[in-house]
Amino acid sequence: MWRTTRWNFITYAVQYMYMDDLIEEIRSSCYGTHLCNLFIGSILYADDICLISHSCFGLQKMLDICYRPNYGVTWDILFNPVKGQLITFGGSTPKATLQLNNDTFAWSSKVKYLGLYLTNGASFKIDLSTAKRKYFGCFININNKVTG
Repeated sequence: MWRTTRWNFITYAVQYMYMDDLIEEIRSSCYGTHLCNLFIGSILYADDICLISHSCFGLQKMLDICYRPNYGVTWDILFNPVKGQLITFGGSTPKATLQLNNDTFAWSSKVKYLGLYLTNGASFKIDLSTAKRKYFGCFININNKVTG
């Protein structure tokens, strides 16, 4: 048990060292989104990264920062454009094509991030129906086991 905990700590520490430089580079580029004075242009959890920009141009610049030789190539970090998705809030889907190392991202109407489904539209929406369905399914299963 101790080794697992220690290994997880080392893994997270190494990820933090790698990703902290990337976050700082993206933040200092001024292409990401700010809420009041708080930078919210990159949200990370473990190895998942969510880039947020108010324009397609800014988002493309942030993608370029992730790939360009002084970060992604230097640290031998591979970003998977097949898993990546684009979504827009507050308007229609743009006709812009965004790329990471010549791989094109697809625009989506619904994106899964950390188990939550974000839905495009006139405003920011989170679709919790899948999470609720899984919760109630587990609850019913446990209840059936307990009550026999």
